[in-house]
Amino acid sequence: AKPHPVFCLDCWRQYMQTAVSEGKGCLDLHCPAPGCKELIRPRRFAELLDPAAARRFRRFLTESLVDDSAGRVKWCPGPGCQRAASDPGTGEVHCPCGLHWCFACSNDVHKPVQCETVKLWEAKNRNEGSDVLWIKVNTKLCPKCNNSIEKNGGCMHMTCRKPGGCGHEFCRMYALVLHQAPTLRSIMSISVDVHLLSGKSACLEVEVDASVESLRYRAQSALMVPGRGRLLRSSGEVLNGAQPINKAKLMSGDVLTLHVEQVQVKATRQGHIFSAFAALLDDGSVVAWDRDLHGGDSSDVQEQLSNVQQLQASVAAFAAILGDGAVVTWGSANFGGDSRAVQEQLKNVQQIQASDGAFAAILGDGSVVTWGKADCGGDSSAVQEQLKNVQQIQASGAAFAAMLGGGSVVTWGNATCGGDSSGFHEQLKNVQHIQASSRAFAAILGDGSAVAWGHAELGGNSSAVQQQLQNVQQIQASSGAFAAILGDGAVVTWGDVDYGGDSSAVQDLLRDVHQIQASHSAFAAILSDGSVVTWGSADFGGDSSGVQEQLRDVQQIQASFAAFAAILSDGSVVTWGKADCGGDSSAVQEQLKNVQQIQAADSTFAAILGHGSVVTWGKSDCGGDSSAVQEQLKTVQQIQSSDCSFAAILGDGSVITWGIAGFGGDSSWICMKPWKDHLQCNAAPEDQEESQKKAAAKSDLLRYAHFFDRYLAHQKAEQFAATGQAKALEDVAELFLKHLQVEVRGRTVTQGIYWGVV
Repeated sequence: AKPHPVFCLDCWRQYMQTAVSEGKGCLDLHCPAPGCKELIRPRRFAELLDPAAARRFRRFLTESLVDDSAGRVKWCPGPGCQRAASDPGTGEVHCPCGLHWCFACSNDVHKPVQCETVKLWEAKNRNEGSDVLWIKVNTKLCPKCNNSIEKNGGCMHMTCRKPGGCGHEFCRMYALVLHQAPTLRSIMSISVDVHLLSGKSACLEVEVDASVESLRYRAQSALMVPGRGRLLRSSGEVLNGAQPINKAKLMSGDVLTLHVEQVQVKATRQGHIFSAFAALLDDGSVVAWDRDLHGGDSSDVQEQLSNVQQLQASVAAFAAILGDGAVVTWGSANFGGDSRAVQEQLKNVQQIQASDGAFAAILGDGSVVTWGKADCGGDSSAVQEQLKNVQQIQASGAAFAAMLGGGSVVTWGNATCGGDSSGFHEQLKNVQHIQASSRAFAAILGDGSAVAWGHAELGGNSSAVQQQLQNVQQIQASSGAFAAILGDGAVVTWGDVDYGGDSSAVQDLLRDVHQIQASHSAFAAILSDGSVVTWGSADFGGDSSGVQEQLRDVQQIQASFAAFAAILSDGSVVTWGKADCGGDSSAVQEQLKNVQQIQAADSTFAAILGHGSVVTWGKSDCGGDSSAVQEQLKTVQQIQSSDCSFAAILGDGSVITWGIAGFGGDSSWICMKPWKDHLQCNAAPEDQEESQKKAAAKSDLLRYAHFFDRYLAHQKAEQFAATGQAKALEDVAELFLKHLQVEVRGRTVTQGIYWGVV
């Protein structure tokens, strides 16, 4: 079939904006491609139009819905309210505008009086201004003796004085004892306090027949917090949003907590030639972008991605846990993107862990389901019977380690990456915590000792320091070594010397250590006095002597592949390590004030300042240059990274990306993604196609050059090859160089090996 044209976002926006300005015909707007009958979906208008045009379109859509509903949908009769509603089943509509009305006759709610009776009474008393509630409140059975009593003037106070009556006094409106009779509104509603974790609170009045979901909506509006919220009792129990207030057994004076989940962004695991991002939006849906075959295209499962609770990622696939405990996967089938073989088993999933090429899901009954590359832990059949009462799972690059309820450990996957712990079965008892490097695991036991297994040269053998591993508090890992902090603040290290496995040169300085951070091949320890001690490969940040005098009152440290960035107590930043991996921040040093947090990609850093702006440095084409989006980077709440890109979440829940496109740096086309199979191009298609090819080729070349740089710096090709297929760069780079006639950062590409799979 002949492909359809693809239009740029600006063309789409103008096409749709014009249609909306012309009237209701926009509701039947088709794809602009000649002969295409595809209707433009309503959500596209919301995504692309400016707010005023989007509101106009929503009004047209609502009017059309009401007009075509044959009475099944009606306008709210509230003054100025533009909302419409369908019959909720109870006959009573509780509109967010505050009006409670009868769906059948559009009057104020009037149960148990019939609509016809209300209409007759209104007609009879229209000139007298009578209230429709008169019918309900002027006759009532005495709640004590069941005699019928009629109101004879006065207030709501009623006394049973009829012959045979009992003299009982009560409120005639709701047959409540007089001294307990509240006002009409308070009889129908309760008052609850809703608190945020920050301490901010609001007292809300809510009708007893309203839903918990409506209370949540009001709470978020009152507290002015966007996002996907949940209401919790003081006990921690999550309230069912679909339940009415009275069914949820809420009472006046109850204190609830509002937990709001903001937009979450997840990147595929670092260390692959391509990367992708997926964003869990505040409505529980998911948007993915960048490399289609590496998790950047979720269109095949988009309809299933609703009420998503959690995202997890391998190097080229994503897995989403839904609210009902089911799992949806997408991305490269070779890396866990296809879970069809185990789909029937994926029920009541509680959490998911990922290695480079596989996933492991813990079910509600404590069992485990795995899928993906077998040699990355995707096949757990050999230990399936042992996987009972699993509490937690940790992953190395190609293996999993599961902690059971009794403190024992079960492992599977690539044996050289820690998938075989059979030699340590007797030692792995009462395990409290497990840490992983790319090729090994280290476990802290209940008695404070530690056990390591996996690749012996890369941290999997701790026998040389076993006697020193007492009272271990925490363990940190580089790519090929471990560092343990003991109870007295001392540090014990083991693993490959080139990865920081030998700290003997600084051992006397490692006293009262509070925290350790690791780059690929080095460690940095923060001491109690705020100073820093480093060791490992100097090229990867293991030598901080050049900035040692500046490292005072350090609060936290972040690490890229080969550099470190420390935030000081005054909000300034000190960096060291490989300059083109973010170790040199001199170009932006004056901007690095009042820094709150730092995120790192492979060779770049991004700092969030106190007022929500962002400062970046490092390799410019890998996210170190954010100038193209700088004006948009306001009110930034958090930042996530892939190898060579960043995604910033703003206060309003929107996401801004920058960096290399193949690593998630370009999300500008997200909203058009679902149409990729039936839309195409605008004028001058040949020129545009050629331009796109060149841009894609250049982006690919930058990726290859980036990983070639890593190979040259690393000088250990076998480690790179172990995580994927080894492939020579020479032919690939030569092809791109010939096509584009550009240099790979001035470097001659020869017989290199990159990390990952094309």
